[in-house]
Amino acid sequence: MAFLARERPRPDTAVSAQSPAAPAAGPRTYATCAGAVLLGVLAAPDMAEVRWSELPSGVWLNIVCLAIEAAAIANLLYYREVGTVGPANASLMMFTVPVVNTLCATLLLGESFGRMQGAGAAVLLAGAALAAQSSSR
Repeated sequence: MAFLARERPRPDTAVSAQSPAAPAAGPRTYATCAGAVLLGVLAAPDMAEVRWSELPSGVWLNIVCLAIEAAAIANLLYYREVGTVGPANASLMMFTVPVVNTLCATLLLGESFGRMQGAGAAVLLAGAALAAQSSSR
């Protein structure tokens, strides 16, 4: 019952809503964890068939890079941005994520970039511009 005897944080030392550390356990964190659990459940039946020791080192390096660079660092930078410019302005960056991902896939992986991708990028960037313009008023 030691957890019941803990002192409550004083109001002057509590994490405020404006603190960059405040959103760390927000809905996005819970959604990411729920998605990871769901993917684990869906992958579980096939996990026994994988020959883990035969996977090339490049696969393991890719997994580590995705976990550290694409997920952890990106989320830390995003939450810092939310704390710096506020959630409304930071959310405008989300319009650019699919555009940047598509461009990276085209340049780095040789994926195709056709009219449909160009139209989608234009719509997203126009939406970001309109949202930025309306929020500045």
